[in-house]
Amino acid sequence: MNARHPKLKYQLRQCANCLKPESCNRDGEKLKTCARCKIARYCDAQCQKKDWPRHKLRCELQDAQAMITEEIDEQDADILSQTKILPMQSVNPLLHEWLLQYRPLFCFSLLRGQGYWDLPPSRQLVKDTPQVFYIKMTSVRDISQKTKARAAFRIDDAEFFPISELRIAAKERGHRLYDQDVQAVVDDFDQHIAYATSSGKALNPNYRLCMVLHRVYFHNSISAMVFHKNWYFEDDRRMDYSHQWHPPTDDWLDFLKRTVAAGKGWDREDVHF
Repeated sequence: MNARHPKLKYQLRQCANCLKPESCNRDGEKLKTCARCKIARYCDAQCQKKDWPRHKLRCELQDAQAMITEEIDEQDADILSQTKILPMQSVNPLLHEWLLQYRPLFCFSLLRGQGYWDLPPSRQLVKDTPQVFYIKMTSVRDISQKTKARAAFRIDDAEFFPISELRIAAKERGHRLYDQDVQAVVDDFDQHIAYATSSGKALNPNYRLCMVLHRVYFHNSISAMVFHKNWYFEDDRRMDYSHQWHPPTDDWLDFLKRTVAAGKGWDREDVHF
């Protein structure tokens, strides 16, 4: 990969506050990671301080989840000490590294799945309703401490629906998407929209937003737990992706499943967002 077109995963890795991509650091300096949640990245302490009011909720949610996984691992301590079974506390870091390897693929898939990749953008000015790209995943069978991040999970299914569907799911226990974590995801979305509006970004009629939500069923052969992880893809609806690379199949979901199942990560020089 040449210097002109750094790997997609580095183009997509950006400061949570100013959104500056890590690939723009000419000296090769990496973004600093939040010491508490180990997920959010920042240019420096100043950017982290500015983002704290928005990041606080997500950081606290990570703390709460970490406490739950720690309790489960304590119950399984005897077995874990005698085997190479992957502890629950290792899931979030592993999932984060896995996502780094496949985030470009999910951006590509959400654009293809909504029809934005194959055709030039419409000239009609239509305000797009924020969509949720919902991805159901499971950990691979016999996952262990030796399992590489890029081969740790599989895609079961994926679909799109408006954010209004998730709001309903957060309140109705009988809803197929209901989970105790869903309300926190909705709150995070509202916070993201509020920030995008206050900064003026969401006021642009060409602003387009899609929230990617991963539902991960993890089982390490002794305990099981469901994890949720969400992030956002934003672009300009006038972007024309149709001239870029296209896979040999029109079935975007099958391509997504097969690529992840191969366990090699995904990156291309001829794909840009």
